[in-house]
Amino acid sequence: MEVSVEGPPTARDRVKTAVNQRSDGLWLVEYTPLGAGPHHVSVYFSGHPVNNSPFTTHVKPRRYLSSILCK
Repeated sequence: MEVSVEGPPTARDRVKTAVNQRSDGLWLVEYTPLGAGPHHVSVYFSGHPVNNSPFTTHVKPRRYLSSILCK
């Protein structure tokens, strides 16, 4: 399993990913977006793209949790 993530045009660095196979046979992919905007996630298995890859995720601007008060 290989995964690559391309961030929005304003992001110059490649998005780092962590790919791990779980004990139930599913795969867990984690990444930290470089900024708000579309991110294109390409997934390959045995060197071939999986169906419908690349996928597009839409990252919203960050909210600062320090300004939220929970009671």
